[in-house]
This record gives sequence, structure tokens and C-alpha cells, in this order.
Amino acid sequence: DANGFAAYDSATGERLWRRNRPIFDYETPKLAVSGNLLISATTTCGSVSDPDVELTAYDTATGATRWSVKRDAPAYRMVVDRNVVAVGGGDAGEDRVSVYRRTDGKLLWSRAEVELTADVSANGRLLLSRKSKGSVAVDIVTGKELWSSKAQWLVAAADPAGERFIVGDATGTL
Repeated sequence: DANGFAAYDSATGERLWRRNRPIFDYETPKLAVSGNLLISATTTCGSVSDPDVELTAYDTATGATRWSVKRDAPAYRMVVDRNVVAVGGGDAGEDRVSVYRRTDGKLLWSRAEVELTADVSANGRLLLSRKSKGSVAVDIVTGKELWSSKAQWLVAAADPAGERFIVGDATGTL
């Protein structure tokens, strides 16, 4: 709700814990459960031109904070895969994708002038759109470039096996 989020017992509906967090009305937090952690990417600055995000991991059983990091850019997209958390978004300064270790929030790699166009990974790979034109597939854990394309694709999904990205172009053509 407008004041935070909570965990409820699925069998009884009883509230287990609640975290009161300021949530700005223009951006809903990104949430993902991975193992015993609830990962939250919450906008912490109401500035339209320079929003920031706080990436926080909570214990799913108790709601206790396990780690928290601040990022000097928004997180419009978030992917959790292979024990890492990838967030992407840009502000007036630049577009950037940053990847953090799921267990402790340590920054593993960051890349500027690329956009994470969807909350999608395919078998440990991210497809990023380059600002200068084109697309690049990277290993989600290391950031190593696996291949690139001159076409600027926007990810729509990945197949269930994680072997293919389903993409579209700027016109919406798949």
C-alpha cells in the first residue's frame, strides 16, 4: 500500500510482518523473492530529473533487513537470476545497468549507456539495448559480452528453456 509492504501467511491470511517504507506515488517498488530473501528496489528521491533507488534484501520469514545499497539512478527494471540482482534505469545523467550479489548486495559489475528493456533473463543472459544503437547479450553474473547485434531490440520475453529471447524492434514488430 502507500505506506509500505507486508508478508501474509497464505493458509490463514495472518500478517507475519510489515515494513513501513515511504513509497512515492509515481513509481511502484520492484519486488522479487529469491531463496529466503525478498529483494526490493524502492525509489528514495522524489526528483523527476535525478531519482535514486534503494535496493534492499529482507528475510522472508521475519522481515529483517539483510542488506541495503543505494544506487544513484532509478531502477525501472529488475531481474533476479543466478544469485544476482540486476537493475537498470536512467536519469538525466545516464542510463546504467548494475548487478549486485544476491546474498550481500556487493556490486559485481556496472555498465553505462545501456538499457535493461525488460525484467527478463534467459538462462543467465541479459539482452541490453545500447544507447548508441544495437543490442548486446551479456552474462548476468560477470557482465562479459557474449554477442552483439546492430539491431536495437527490446526484450519481450524468453522461452521457458531460456534458450531464446523473444524481441521486438522500436515499431513493436516481433
